Amino acid sequence: MKIIVKLYGVLRDLVGREILELSCEYDECVLYRIFEKIVQTYPELKNYINVVNKEIYVRGVSIIINGRHIMFYDINEIIKEDLLIDILPPVSGGS
Repeated sequence: MKIIVKLYGVLRDLVGREILELSCEYDECVLYRIFEKIVQTYPELKNYINVVNKEIYVRGVSIIINGRHIMFYDINEIIKEDLLIDILPPVSGGS
């Protein structure tokens, strides 16, 4: 399974890359395990994403998975398709 993670703004600057490519085997393709792998591979994201006891804790970022907010996913579900994960920092501005 192919996983593409796109980082934006300060997160991209923090990690030094815009696109992260990961893969997982069938038994690893559970959302909480995918996020454990992301944070283990890129520890710079630990201030924003943590996985504790199979729960994903998000602080100050929005996570979109295949066009849907993470809150609409069961984080214990086995994922059976390629993933595009967008991790967006807080947005401010306007008029």
